[in-house]
Amino acid sequence: MYYKIISTGKHNELLWENQAINDIKAFMQAVSVTYGLDFKLVFKKNSKYVKVVLLDAHPRETDNWRAEFQFRTCGKNNGGIFLKFIRFPVRLQGKGLGTYCVNWLEDLANKYGFKYIVFSAYNSADGFWRKLGYQYSNNEEFIQELYFSN
Repeated sequence: MYYKIISTGKHNELLWENQAINDIKAFMQAVSVTYGLDFKLVFKKNSKYVKVVLLDAHPRETDNWRAEFQFRTCGKNNGGIFLKFIRFPVRLQGKGLGTYCVNWLEDLANKYGFKYIVFSAYNSADGFWRKLGYQYSNNEEFIQELYFSN
């Protein structure tokens, strides 16, 4: 798994639950203006799950291969963020959209006191993630501590 330590601050669960949706909506509006994509946002408070599907009218895309950015809280006291998906069709790659999304997620994590971001990624994306300061670990104990602890 890849990971990046974001903050040593204390996660504020109440602030996250009450204000994060506004930050997420503002982010999506910025993506819409900057990249010309509409979006569908799914935010399930109880599961701490956020799914953003970026939409456009490109006819070759199907519902299962749209630009997607999905994350949720994880770990002990929901102190981390698990990035479930960040994927874009080839025609949207190389335009800075992935970097924009990751930088925004890091800012969000820092604002709300999340300690880290963790995720799995394809080997072909290793250079992208390392360029953004992420590290790879296959240490089972470390991964358990980050992701699975409750």
